Amino acid sequence: MNKEMSQLSKGDKGNFETLQRAFRNKNICLLRALRKSDNKEVALVCAVNHNSKFRGSGDEVDLVPLAVMIEGNPYEDFIPCIEEK
Repeated sequence: MNKEMSQLSKGDKGNFETLQRAFRNKNICLLRALRKSDNKEVALVCAVNHNSKFRGSGDEVDLVPLAVMIEGNPYEDFIPCIEEK
């Protein structure tokens, strides 16, 4: 395993913070979508963005995809990047 650890990007950290806020505020949903690269159905975790210009005019919202649910067994598919001491 590579001993050099890559840091999480600012974008990943920002998306995670958005995800935490969405869960805290109950503005979260799970939906099916087609992945463009292989046309396969996947489950997406999305934040529900209540755009202020739509408030009071109905139920229109923006769904902001933040994560794809893992398919299969994550313990078989991934190895965590752990700093060795």
